[in-house]
Amino acid sequence: MPGAHGFAFLAVIAVLLAATASGPDAAAQESADAAPCQQVRGNGALDWYPVHFFEGPKGPDRRAVGVAVDVARTVLEELGLRLEAGAPAPWPRSMEDLLEGRLDVLLGAYWTADRAQRLVYSAPIYREEIAVFVRRDQAFSLESLADLKDRRGLRPMGGSYGEHFDAYAREHLEIDQVATVSTQDEVILHMLNAGRADYVVLARADGRRDLGETGLTDRIVDLEQPVAVNNVHLLFGDRSHCAARIDEIDREIARLEENGTLERIARRYRGARYGDD
Repeated sequence: MPGAHGFAFLAVIAVLLAATASGPDAAAQESADAAPCQQVRGNGALDWYPVHFFEGPKGPDRRAVGVAVDVARTVLEELGLRLEAGAPAPWPRSMEDLLEGRLDVLLGAYWTADRAQRLVYSAPIYREEIAVFVRRDQAFSLESLADLKDRRGLRPMGGSYGEHFDAYAREHLEIDQVATVSTQDEVILHMLNAGRADYVVLARADGRRDLGETGLTDRIVDLEQPVAVNNVHLLFGDRSHCAARIDEIDREIARLEENGTLERIARRYRGARYGDD
């Protein structure tokens, strides 16, 4: 029967064996769990004016700009954090990066119940209308989503226009999705102009800017009645340490709303420079 020293020796061995059994992966995970939120890795849609888009020559060095970028940077700097805006990437890839922990935040997203089950939404930072774009010579009266029935529609692939519109579209509308590329909205508008659809659904400000860039403003118009009015949020991944600071982030967003900073940031992206009224 071992003595007191023997028991102490066995206890040390047991601790060492337990640590070895947990392996380097467990140790790395424990270290990661303890990592603070300091540098916030963010990305967003390729071309979602005025929320998140890129400026500069085509390539990986293009600069992310937009309402969500400016708001996130302002909020995070007030909390002593730094935003690292990512290079252009398709929306599905950015969403995957968020889910897998390679990103901390998506810079601009609508609320959906499915995302909210796993991810962490900030308070709203912006609000925008979702509009129907049609050929000017084939405009129709739009009073409700039911007026889109029996018409062929197009929308960008991979995104959401809010719970209500998405659910109605799945059940009742013939609306195809166009693959995500940096010029997808312009492609969709050209398809509409060519008669391959009866309407296109886009965020109003984004669609109007793309109309100006395609030179189709005399042929395509947006109908006055919006099909949705959505809040835009910052969306944090559940694997991000920064999600734990959402209460601080929301308090800072509320302060920026109260002092008019959110409106001033939004106003920067309105006007002749971007073709938005």
